[in-house]
Amino acid sequence: MKQGDVITGFNGMPVEDPVDLQRKVTRATVGVRVPLHIVRNGKEMALSLTLGEQPGSTTVARAEHGQADHALAGVEVQALDRQTAKELGLTGRAQGVVVTNVESDSHAERAGLQRGDVIREMNRQPVHSVKDYETIGASLKKNQSALLLIERRGAPLFLTVKI
Repeated sequence: MKQGDVITGFNGMPVEDPVDLQRKVTRATVGVRVPLHIVRNGKEMALSLTLGEQPGSTTVARAEHGQADHALAGVEVQALDRQTAKELGLTGRAQGVVVTNVESDSHAERAGLQRGDVIREMNRQPVHSVKDYETIGASLKKNQSALLLIERRGAPLFLTVKI
């Protein structure tokens, strides 16, 4: 793989967008060799690569299980780095944290929060890092809803996560 390659197929399946690719990769097994279809400089190519683990330097935040009265219970996020921003199609100086998992049937899922969304604000407070997310999330009171400003596929969107 080289910078600028566009992945059009992963493990025999077409790739619709960066979030679709992220889903496919996370469902695959580490250490397995997978075929890729890419476009490099306008030319289609077939490659294969062995999947590795994400470096351990990535920080992931997760609301604790059993806190169903917390608006963000069941949501996992990680820092938004340049590469992730590029994969999500974000341009400019993207900021926030990227949602890496939303538990099924959680308050956040019912509100429409999705994997790949970038949380930019929580209750009108800017989120620049995982630490900001954790601090603001910890300040949410029991049974308090959360107003999120997210970015999805480059477009801003407000979501209210109600308890």
